Amino acid sequence: MSGFVVLRKPAGALLSGLRGLGLLAVAATLSACAGGGVMEPLPGEPFLLAEREVQEFETAGFSVKFHGVIADSRCPSDTRCSWGGNAEIRLLVETLDGRRASTVTLHTAADEQHATERCVFDHTVRLLRLDPERVSSGSALLNDYAVTLTLTEGCATSASKGATGFNPG
Repeated sequence: MSGFVVLRKPAGALLSGLRGLGLLAVAATLSACAGGGVMEPLPGEPFLLAEREVQEFETAGFSVKFHGVIADSRCPSDTRCSWGGNAEIRLLVETLDGRRASTVTLHTAADEQHATERCVFDHTVRLLRLDPERVSSGSALLNDYAVTLTLTEGCATSASKGATGFNPG
């Protein structure tokens, strides 16, 4: 039972606590429904996407989809390497009206040949983390990957290249 602590309470206290949790869950559900569902991350606030998952940014007018991992040559976390390696991920950034889209490639290695951030639709999308870490005993299954990203308004000079746009219309 990792991460859970079991406390013993009298039955009446337990029921009272469960009612309180139930009311809290209903309030959270109503709040999410009133706001249109999942809350949009604030600019610069990290957000997590599993493969094929989409985060909409209504204020920016587009969505970000983690399309998948293209390559993963990162050094396994249980070994020592002379270079940290690199993983390459692909995102699809699409306007909410579906009229414009851009494929964005980001890397875990930050050097002259690899970028951890890109400019798309006047915003900078930055890769903070790719999970799970590699281990020497094997690699992650295709659907096991998740990325932690940030999105900020404006484009940093280092993020100004690398997104390829297309008009799906």
